[in-house]
Amino acid sequence: MCRDQFYPESYDLIREIFHGKNHRVVIQQALRNSSDFHGYFDGKEGVNLDNHIYQAFGEYWNKVAESDNRGWEEHLMAACEYQNEIRSGL
Repeated sequence: MCRDQFYPESYDLIREIFHGKNHRVVIQQALRNSSDFHGYFDGKEGVNLDNHIYQAFGEYWNKVAESDNRGWEEHLMAACEYQNEIRSGL
């Protein structure tokens, strides 16, 4: 619903009021995989994807947090990899 209807309709409404690339339209990926947004809004001006990746929930991240020797580094490495995933779709 968000990706397929709400965001496109909202973009059009926002652009009726705010024109040009000096005003950004920021959409949140609605907990979907960032690859669902590769090519999304091609041809639209001034759009940013707010990619929320929660590295605090689930068995894997709980074990990482409890690890004395790799917890922080593992979180940073994973966050940097999300950037590469997003950029690969540009």
